[in-house]
Amino acid sequence: MSAAQQILAENQEDIEQRKGVLENDYMEVAGFLNQLAAPQQMMALNAGTCDTVPKELWGDYAAEQEEQMFADIPPEANQDKVQKARTKVNKILKTFKTLKAGDRFVELIDLNFEIGATQIMAGWALAMCKGHNEIHFAFAEAGFAWVMRADYALETEKLGHPQLAGKVKDYIEVQAYNNLLMNLGGL
Repeated sequence: MSAAQQILAENQEDIEQRKGVLENDYMEVAGFLNQLAAPQQMMALNAGTCDTVPKELWGDYAAEQEEQMFADIPPEANQDKVQKARTKVNKILKTFKTLKAGDRFVELIDLNFEIGATQIMAGWALAMCKGHNEIHFAFAEAGFAWVMRADYALETEKLGHPQLAGKVKDYIEVQAYNNLLMNLGGL
């Protein structure tokens, strides 16, 4: 069985349950994003991987994956929020070395709705399971980054900033898990 098949076998049911709980918010935010003017100006974030790594190489591999996960985050992003998300990812990757199987989600959401400011809604779904002397690992990224423009501001007013911000995490989590399942052959 491939690494992807093993990760799916260990984690797919849990992932599907998580997605089901968040589906309504996912659909509402997806509808909002589809209505934004000039969506081609939004940078899509969609990195991912699936690998098998010997346990003794996990530390170096995990550090490389953390770098890859954050490689596409715009430098204009709020660095305190980026560091907070990186710290969460780092802790998860360290924990994964001790688990038999598991999946986790980390978000990076920086929406201030100020015209001219970089907006980010990103998330990473991570999953793993252990083999004999190896760790099968996969992650998938989801999200968007864009610079707030006046026409975007008008569109966000329709939904309401607090309402939107409260549902974005759910949207990103479902999208990241969808990307992960697609990468693993589970969708």
